[in-house]
Amino acid sequence: MVDSKQYICYDWVAFNSGGKHEIDLINTEDNFVKEIWYYSSDRIDGRTKVKDACAVSHLSEEDFANFDFSETMARFKVVHEMEERGMKGVFNGYCPKYGNPKYYKFKTSTIGRTKTKNYIQEYEEADNIIIPKVSLDELMDELSVSYVSYYNLIKHL
Repeated sequence: MVDSKQYICYDWVAFNSGGKHEIDLINTEDNFVKEIWYYSSDRIDGRTKVKDACAVSHLSEEDFANFDFSETMARFKVVHEMEERGMKGVFNGYCPKYGNPKYYKFKTSTIGRTKTKNYIQEYEEADNIIIPKVSLDELMDELSVSYVSYYNLIKHL
């Protein structure tokens, strides 16, 4: 079943500076930029350590008309979440007065935005079929660690 009022939104963010790091995923508590996936940039030919990002949001139809949920704000939130976790831009030497390291700010730009309708799976009860009442968290606890990251990746496909 399709929930016609809810969408999954993908905001694609390019890192022009500060895109080299080892992080692949950041989860947040908000529906706006709920997940940030980092992937090797396809804007650069060859194998590169530079990563771009895809911010995944769960938004309503009304949210798309609100600037607070725009591509620009998604890009700002991606950088904010990175800085909240102690990530820094490119090293820029040391402060001459105190000798503390300095870093450039992240430089980003938007690549694009796509959205899809949010599908809700519903099952009908039948006399000869028993549908177990198991939460997603219970199922995830039973998976081995290697399968969890794989699940997080493919659930958006």
